[in-house]
Amino acid sequence: MFELADDADEPSVVARWTRSLDDDFGVADTLDVISREGVRYRVFLLYSSLQIDLSFWPRELFRATENGFRLVFGQANEPTRSPEPASEQTIGMAWLYALHARSAIARERTWQAVTMLDELRDQIITLLCRRHGLNPWHGREVDRLPAPDLEALRAARATSVDLTELERSRQALLRQYLTAVEHHDAKRAAALRRAL
Repeated sequence: MFELADDADEPSVVARWTRSLDDDFGVADTLDVISREGVRYRVFLLYSSLQIDLSFWPRELFRATENGFRLVFGQANEPTRSPEPASEQTIGMAWLYALHARSAIARERTWQAVTMLDELRDQIITLLCRRHGLNPWHGREVDRLPAPDLEALRAARATSVDLTELERSRQALLRQYLTAVEHHDAKRAAALRRAL
């Protein structure tokens, strides 16, 4: 994380760091991810397959956003945490993916079904992580979920793109989803159980 000087031209600073890393280590490619606040995270893929992330923060935004932040020099603003995904949104996206998976299976669109089942699983993981106080972002703490939850996730994975297997996976994920929703909102879970 770099705090930019007030008069810094951010694109020029990013370009200089990119040239420097390329000269020293060999950069195969870069990806820019821009946060909601406008902070640029430049992700570097080196030819060695090492990934390096550098972020370039305007002075007024420079702060810790996660545990483990250690200031090397300079001064950071008060720390904040990224907002957790809203349960309501996660629950809604999950049932939407469940419906699309059902439709894809019925229409024999196996790869669309696989995609929708993967998206449904991601929403279930987010709900499970929130329930257990774990960080769901990018799967960072998924492996810390209780063993029964992890086993249910494993068992719900489709082992092939056969339509029967995809439907088995969908049913298993639906059960796990509805159980997860019950921990967040029992009334909503009951309504979803009738609909799904």
